[in-house]
Amino acid sequence: FFSAAAVNKPMKGTEALQSLFGDEELSDVKMQGSDGGIVVAVKAVLSARCPVFRKLFYGPLSSTEIVLSEGKDLIIFKDWDCSTLNLLVEFCYTDNISAMEVRPSDHIARAMVNLGSASIVFKLQALRDKVDKWISKQVRLFPALACALIDEGMKRDDINKI
Repeated sequence: FFSAAAVNKPMKGTEALQSLFGDEELSDVKMQGSDGGIVVAVKAVLSARCPVFRKLFYGPLSSTEIVLSEGKDLIIFKDWDCSTLNLLVEFCYTDNISAMEVRPSDHIARAMVNLGSASIVFKLQALRDKVDKWISKQVRLFPALACALIDEGMKRDDINKI
């Protein structure tokens, strides 16, 4: 039933939760980004961390936004690409954003602007604070990133904090 390795090495609660991130088998929802990419997740995890997901999955928005695909709920997001959705889900599972731990590039800076905008829409203030702190630090260290940040912020009409 269980593998010997799984039984012999119990995970801490946070490790177990983080191990669900990206787990296709245990996921019950697929989120399709505006670019066609798919992110899988567990509705209960997202709902526990994010009031917008809770309303989407279990509240008044639930019937209008979700369709069934291959035995899982599918939500199509027109405003968010797969990368932004993946970062959003990563934060919900881990409270961290792995892209913030690597040397910043224009691509990552643009992703952070989109993630910051998503954090407002999804009402995740802790994520917004984390993104704002990252942007502030990276612009001080790498001033050339400001161009990508401003350009992407203007596309989203979200350059107030940049």
